[in-house]
Amino acid sequence: MNLNVTYMLVKIGFLLIFTVLIARKSITLSLKLLKEAGCVMENYRGNEVVFGMGIAFIPIIISSELLVFLMYSNQLYIHVFYLFAICAIGFAGLLDDLIGNRKIKGLKNHITSFFRGQLTTGFIKAFIGVTSSIIISIGISMNILDFTLNIFNMALFTNALNLMDLRPGRCIKIFLAIGMLILFVNLKDAIILLPLIIILVSSIVYMSYDLRELCMLGDTGSNIFGITLGYFSSVEFETTSKILIFLALITINFIAEKVSITEIISNNRIFNYLDSLGRSRG
Repeated sequence: MNLNVTYMLVKIGFLLIFTVLIARKSITLSLKLLKEAGCVMENYRGNEVVFGMGIAFIPIIISSELLVFLMYSNQLYIHVFYLFAICAIGFAGLLDDLIGNRKIKGLKNHITSFFRGQLTTGFIKAFIGVTSSIIISIGISMNILDFTLNIFNMALFTNALNLMDLRPGRCIKIFLAIGMLILFVNLKDAIILLPLIIILVSSIVYMSYDLRELCMLGDTGSNIFGITLGYFSSVEFETTSKILIFLALITINFIAEKVSITEIISNNRIFNYLDSLGRSRG
């Protein structure tokens, strides 16, 4: 192992320690803040949980990214695009968490409501998600096909992760699985993927809170997770992989409009086991 690699690993190790410390503090304070603000709702089992905990990830990412900028200023443009993405989509998710109309569900219904003269936070979220994806794709795409795939994959990943946040730990487990895969396949680009590493580590710190039904990510968190996967898969993968991702995402989003994802998982022994793993039984 040469000196440069050793130095890089030391810096990444320091960043990870810093991220864990910031994450623990941000999660604790955000939980207290939201609880005191009355952001509490009944979950699927009738237990009271704090919602909107995705806001905890924004200060974690921004603080850790500040450290990244100080260490690797030559990668600023990639990371700045990402910061824009999580702030934009995080805001849209928070708006939906706080004042969203729970009676209107599904992307199709939000769009239909808009054209009937009723603005919903779901439509605002979709608009911000698509617009942000277009802006980001302009900066990272190589050609028209790449541009188109990047837009769709970022928007579809965001919506897909939102669909998964219906049971404790489900969204985080899916995010961790796909995020780890992106990281493993592209380890040579570890510096570019530092924001992904930051949020993967942060989500591991947060997971126990979600599994114990103390709180839930809400649209704020699931949106941040989704745009993270969409962004870094767009930055790292080639066209063929992006086409396969697009086909998988469009299938998942289409199925979710027709049937219950929870029902599909519950009816599959392996999926149900993984989905329930670590979850509170009380």
